[in-house]
Amino acid sequence: RFVRGSSRAALSPIYTEGVEDPAEGPLFLSIEVPTFTGGSIDPTLANQDNPAMRTWLEAFHEIEQGFKAISPKARPHYAKFYGLKREAGGRFSAFDPAVSRRIVAERRKAEFRAEMARLDPTGVFKNNFGKHLVGA
Repeated sequence: RFVRGSSRAALSPIYTEGVEDPAEGPLFLSIEVPTFTGGSIDPTLANQDNPAMRTWLEAFHEIEQGFKAISPKARPHYAKFYGLKREAGGRFSAFDPAVSRRIVAERRKAEFRAEMARLDPTGVFKNNFGKHLVGA
């Protein structure tokens, strides 16, 4: 699907500085990759010895590598499955922190951290995903 970037959503992977009206923003391509279909695809990645799961992981990893080869600016939608990393022994882990850290621009991360400090001074909403995504 095609989507337009704007400056309305501060942490959007397609945030575009200075564009208030999404109809005027640059066009981005979002490729939806079907995931976790059927009973044998395990979203926790615990069942990697299952042949269907292994085939799916290998294919998804190859697709992600292809996106990176097309453009180093390619960013995943962080509310979706992404960041497959091949670990020692050939097993996969998901949501690689190194990938998460590249999704949002550094200036936007700093602004978000400042806002979080103001709105959540005791850190009730802090978690590992937020730490990887924005350093909060």
